[in-house]
Parts: sequence; C-alpha cells; structure tokens
Amino acid sequence: MSESRFEYTPDPQAGSCTRAECPLRSCPLWGSRIVPPELNPYSVAWLVGEAPGKDEEESGLPFVGKSGRELNMYLKRFTRIPRERFSVGNILRCRPPGNRDPHADEISHCESRLILDLDEHRPSIVAAVGRVSARWFLGYPVRMEKVHGLVFERMGRIIVPVYHPAAGLHSPRRMSDTIRDFSILGEVIRGERGITHMSEIQSEYGVG
Repeated sequence: MSESRFEYTPDPQAGSCTRAECPLRSCPLWGSRIVPPELNPYSVAWLVGEAPGKDEEESGLPFVGKSGRELNMYLKRFTRIPRERFSVGNILRCRPPGNRDPHADEISHCESRLILDLDEHRPSIVAAVGRVSARWFLGYPVRMEKVHGLVFERMGRIIVPVYHPAAGLHSPRRMSDTIRDFSILGEVIRGERGITHMSEIQSEYGVG
C-alpha cells in the first residue's frame, strides 16, 4: 500500500448542537457543542474514548490538550504508528458537565451516530480507550484492571481495551500499564498478537 494514501488531514465541522445536526432534543446534553470524530478513510484502527473534555469542547477536536499530547506520544513511541493513521473519536460527541462519566441515557441518545460510523467505515480494529468505552464495546460491566491490554473479538471486529492516556499522568503504575497497552495495540495492528476469546469475559460475569 502506498504511503501517500495516508496523507490525510481530517476537517471536522464543529459547532453547536442544532436541530439539523442533532435532532435528539430529549438528550440531556442537547445544545452543547458537538465534537465530531476525526475519520480517516485509510485508518489502521479506531481509537474511541468516552466523551470530549474541556479542551476538546473549546477546539471542536477530539483528544487535544494535555491528554491529546499524551495520546500522540503513546501512539508514536509505543504503537510505532503516528496518530494521522488512526480514526479518533468518542462515544459521546458532547461534553458532560464537569467532565464526569457519561450517564446511561446520554450514551443511549448518542451511540446511534457511533454505530452508523462503525457500520459505514467497518474498522477491523478498535482501541476502546478507558472504562466507559471498554464496557460499551465489550457489552459487559468490565473492570479495566481485568481487561486492559487483552485482545477480544466481538461483532466481527477486534477490540483492545487500553487505559486512557491521562491515567499515566497520575500514577507511575498506570503509566507502565498504558505503555504496555499501546505496545500491544501496535502488535495487534501488525498481526503479531492473537485474540482473547469472549468466553473469559462471559465466565467472569456469569453470562453463558
């Protein structure tokens, strides 16, 4: 594949939620600024977090500011693949107040747009960044301590839960875990690491 195919610059159209852009007026976050994903048609994998933060809301771009710089570093140094070769976004496209975790009703309102993007672009590999994203993609109330850095197959795609880049800013142990997670993600993309079957998650949570 020619490297020139990856010369892609995303051009997200950020703005305020309007009826045309977000018709779900019953969404608790309706009226907030939308932060759309950066979708690279030639991406090697998708990175999906939980929701935009303050920096993302202000810029209209996903994973910017300090956590964005950390993400870029982890990708370049440990997956050995630059950010430009990924698609990047979140389950929610609007920031929850105070950067709290997304509520279930907010996810249920917003997830339809993520599902449409997944159906249209059909990524074969998704890095679920953080606990909320890991739970959404795996379909179980998993704990990151149990699943981070493992490799699952679900709904026809490979899911790799990874710690959020910001986690390493507060804990040396989490930094070590995050480095390992992104190193594993790089191995998965290069076809150097196999799959941990969903049966391990099912037995953990008593689901047959």
